[in-house]
Parts: sequence; C-alpha cells; structure tokens
Amino acid sequence: MRYAELRRHTDNDGDRLSVKGVADAEAIGRADLHPPYALFVSSGAERATEMLRILRRAAGQEEEPIITETALRSAVEDRWRDAAKAAGKGASLEDIRTVDPDLVEHECRLLGAALQA
Repeated sequence: MRYAELRRHTDNDGDRLSVKGVADAEAIGRADLHPPYALFVSSGAERATEMLRILRRAAGQEEEPIITETALRSAVEDRWRDAAKAAGKGASLEDIRTVDPDLVEHECRLLGAALQA
C-alpha cells in the first residue's frame, strides 16, 4: 500500500516563509515526519518549496530532488486562508470542511485528479 502525506506550508510573508514559518517548519521536521519518503513534490510556490527543503533535510533525504507539480497549486488561496482562520488555530481538514464544505470538496476532487496524472 502507498500513502501520500500532504502538508501545507507554514506561516509566510508573500511567497517566502516568515521567520515564524521557518521555525514552525523546523519543529514539524523534528516531530512529525514519517521518513523515508519516495519523493518530494511542490506546487511550485517558493514558500512551499522552501518548506519542503526544510522537511527533506529533517528527513535526512537531501539527495532526493524536489519535483514541481503546478496542478497541486490552489487557485483559491485566499479562500483557504479565510476558511482555516475561521476554523481556528490547528484546524484539521475536517474542521475546515465544516466552515466551507464546497471549497474542501471541490479542491479534493482537483487534488485527486492531479495525483492520478
């Protein structure tokens, strides 16, 4: 059986991780990874790639390339941000679904299609 671990980038300032975002990504790398990973895939946003570099280093897999797949990038980032904020700090996908079920369902279908490609 194969698994995909999906993560959203941490706090950002424009298209770069903020100082807090870098610290949070490093904390995730210390506590929440399940290596080894078969591959690392970014949406192409610099903040997402920057987070992957941190997680890849924490996983001890710096030799693995980071692949860019722009189909993973959401066209409705602001809507996600608003829904996550409304759902509360540390919100899960299910928490966000209660705030904006149409967003989660639509984006899950798009992600599923991108992962099938």
